[in-house]
Amino acid sequence: MITGIRQLRSATKHVLSAVNRGETVTITRRGKPYAQLSPLARKPERSQDRMFGMWKDRKDLPSVKKHMDTLRKPRHAR
Repeated sequence: MITGIRQLRSATKHVLSAVNRGETVTITRRGKPYAQLSPLARKPERSQDRMFGMWKDRKDLPSVKKHMDTLRKPRHAR
């Protein structure tokens, strides 16, 4: 994708969504290439049930995520 500086300022959301899709965006200034925006290397997604340290080997909890969600609820929530 190629975009000018003015278009970058007025349509930043559109340009960043293109970068999020994996595109490299070339920014032009007065019609000449000026800069490039490219996506960063992404880390692999972690499983939601993979918790750290002492929680990962617990056999008595079917889902660590559900257990942590109940622990994080406000005290007086119903």
